[in-house]
Amino acid sequence: MGFLDRVGRFIDDVLLLPDDVRQDVEAGEAAIAAELFSEAESLFLGVLRERPQLARAAVGLAQARQGLGDSPGTLEALKEARLLVPEDGDLAAWTARLALSEGDYALAARAATDAARARAADGGPPLAEACALTAWAEWRQGRPDRAARELRKALSADPDRTDLQVALVEALADARDAGGARAAAARLTASELDAASAARVGQALARSGSGADARVFLEVAAATGEPSAQIALAQEALVRGSIDEAERLAREAVARGVGAQALAVLGDALAARNAYADAAEAYAAAAAIGNDLELWRQAARVAPRETALVHVEALAKASPSDEVAVAIRAWVEERAAEGTEPRALLATAAVRLREGDAAGAVAALDAFAETRSTRDREEAEALRRTALRALWSQRGELDLAGAIDAVARFGEAHDLVEVARRAHALRDELDRPLLLAVLGEFNAGKSTLINAFIGVDVAPMGIVPTTATLNVLRGGAERLVRVVYREGSTREGTYDALRGMLEEVEALGSDAAGAESVDRVEIVFPSEILERVWILDAPGTNALDAEHERLAQEAARRADAVLWVFDAAQAGKQTETRIHRGLREQGRRVVAVLNKTDRLKDGERERVVSVVRESFGEEPVCISAKAALKAQLAENSEAYDASGFPSLLAVLEERVFSKSRQLKRSACAGRLAAELDAALATEETLRQERDVTAEGLKAVQDALVRKASDLRLAVDDAMRALARDLDAAFDAGADEVLAFVRPRASTFASHGVHPEDRAFLAQMLEVRLRSALDACEKRLVARVRGLLEHEGNELTTLDSRVRGAIRPSLAAFWGFQRGVLAGGALRQFFEQVLPRADLEKEVLASALSRARVDPQNELRDPLLESLGDLHRGEVARVDADLARLAEEGERSEAQVFGPMRVLRQVLGEAAGTTTIATSLVPTGRVD
Repeated sequence: MGFLDRVGRFIDDVLLLPDDVRQDVEAGEAAIAAELFSEAESLFLGVLRERPQLARAAVGLAQARQGLGDSPGTLEALKEARLLVPEDGDLAAWTARLALSEGDYALAARAATDAARARAADGGPPLAEACALTAWAEWRQGRPDRAARELRKALSADPDRTDLQVALVEALADARDAGGARAAAARLTASELDAASAARVGQALARSGSGADARVFLEVAAATGEPSAQIALAQEALVRGSIDEAERLAREAVARGVGAQALAVLGDALAARNAYADAAEAYAAAAAIGNDLELWRQAARVAPRETALVHVEALAKASPSDEVAVAIRAWVEERAAEGTEPRALLATAAVRLREGDAAGAVAALDAFAETRSTRDREEAEALRRTALRALWSQRGELDLAGAIDAVARFGEAHDLVEVARRAHALRDELDRPLLLAVLGEFNAGKSTLINAFIGVDVAPMGIVPTTATLNVLRGGAERLVRVVYREGSTREGTYDALRGMLEEVEALGSDAAGAESVDRVEIVFPSEILERVWILDAPGTNALDAEHERLAQEAARRADAVLWVFDAAQAGKQTETRIHRGLREQGRRVVAVLNKTDRLKDGERERVVSVVRESFGEEPVCISAKAALKAQLAENSEAYDASGFPSLLAVLEERVFSKSRQLKRSACAGRLAAELDAALATEETLRQERDVTAEGLKAVQDALVRKASDLRLAVDDAMRALARDLDAAFDAGADEVLAFVRPRASTFASHGVHPEDRAFLAQMLEVRLRSALDACEKRLVARVRGLLEHEGNELTTLDSRVRGAIRPSLAAFWGFQRGVLAGGALRQFFEQVLPRADLEKEVLASALSRARVDPQNELRDPLLESLGDLHRGEVARVDADLARLAEEGERSEAQVFGPMRVLRQVLGEAAGTTTIATSLVPTGRVD
């Protein structure tokens, strides 16, 4: 008996239709049998206007509209029919199938679930069909994990359905359950599947990363000529990095005439081995077959830069569609204008370089770096070198100011705080007079020599207190001192006030923090020589005070040229030789001065000069700074000439003062290069730190994956504990009943219960059951937190996420349990069971427990599903952290260290500072 007959008989038996209505219904059914669907539709619509609750007519209307091909109308009729007979599984399955075809996946899921419930008792293929329908509906709603669950149910009802086994592998792969997909595929034998099914299993396994397992199925499918398997094998080989194998397989697929898809994969393989011109042709051929705009674009992306725009134009002309040709041209123009497509950006940079727009080329290359494209990086760096050479060149000479400004902007753009600060400082230094540092070991007579330069007793030996500072003597209109602080502010005063100013600064700080806030002391003095050159004085290099030693090294770093002062009585020590060698390696011009030669005895002078010449490699200038200063103050020209000081001035004029611009530029370029070297030195440290962090995250991820099965155990343990607590609640309820029940007085009497006692029992049970649910929540939160917690996962936040995951299921269970209690279970106990029951605790507890909802049946699966979602979310969080870390590394290489290496290389080429010694240069840092 058919579905319509069964429904009709039911309505006849229950509703006893009037004769006229029955005649119309039967006429409609006869019209359907005769395929007179329009007539049947009219008849059933008429019946439903008179009897809208007649399910037989609603089903007949659905059949009529199905015969007319009116799927939306059929679906509406089925919805009405299901409201009238909701328990009918066949009607629910029909609704689910039609809803799937119409794209109403939510309705399909609900109807299929109803069909499964109705068919659960029968089992077998009908139940399998209902579960499968639910799976398709869930899958199309983007929930492949739920689809996999329903497919497992279907297979338990009908284990021989190979199509469902294949679909289960695909669903698990889409749900990112690689282990589950492999396990499901292991139940299949590749050789026993048809080619299309074997290809589907192989492709699903490949998507889930199970390449070796995928190949078994794909090779079987490919051997029988399944084209999709051949292409999938090529794609899987690409993933493994077997580029030659991928290319061979793709070419075989092309030879078999597979078409556009095979050509596109061939293009991927050719691009992977940098055969960009051939790859562009493969993409173009694929695009021409399918008239695929995206493949035309891909051809344009991989075409060699030199021919990219020409190649794209040729592709556009060769396109079989004018619409595609126009779209391709528009795409090229759009990407070039927007500056977002990596290949277009490189082409733009090359064009702008040919047009002489070096700044525009650098801007296009900066935009290319922001894309973090790993392809064409060497080409981009070569273009950047060319652009920077052009940008920093003025009449064949390095535009040092422009280079320094570029480095400062680069440092600011990428949070390289120290690089940016030093670059700005260098830019200020470049516009100042030559800075000549007077260096030497302690008590070599440096201050006296400086006073001899100026011809007056003004140098720091008379005015600088014990606080260690860098002291700069510079020209000016009037005498004054200026304290310059590290943050850029200044404070001025008289010579006499300097000591007090510095002591005030030192008193404000602790552990010499106040003194360290001072960058330098500038001593301003009207002097012709100080208009040409500034003199930098610092403590001696062999001082016992570590701060003095640091300041001496900082003076060496800042100096454009160095005047090294030897004490004639102690000249040529190894410490002086080492420092002098470091200065020369940094590119500094160094003039050696042998001071206090007037104290040498006859015959000693030539020996000391020989020692200095041997250790320094050049002839020192012999002077007596004290005698020169004394002669100048006394205006004794003969004594001044005898001091040797005029010879020193002549050497300085020849080797330093006349070349001040060249020395200033060379020193600034060297310091700039050193800053870049110091910043680049941090790259490996940062990479290692990222690697350590990534290893930690991967370990966390592996641990989380391993604990997936532990979640099931945690839920099972919680269900057992909850069942015990629920049983205990009903046992306690039995004790209460025994306490308040009034036993029957005779054989035919009934036990008595006061209404207040009934209310008390209901309240007590509700409190105990609620307490059991709360205890279950606490157990689960503690257990799941222990499984999912890891370093970096805030426990309070994790607790909230666990509660958020399980509370909806617990709330639904609690609502169900309360509904059972309030819906008549207790009333039935008091009115039907208790009046004549034996007053024994076990009997009463058993009777009460009929109101107990079984957590194993009603709560376990929802909890497993919600905690599974939470677990996958935690794994995804670690995935996201790993992705962010990888992205950080790519961004650092593409946008920071790669361009910085090019900056350093071009600067070194232009300034002749390809390598920079850093023995006396403080290490920079990347913040």
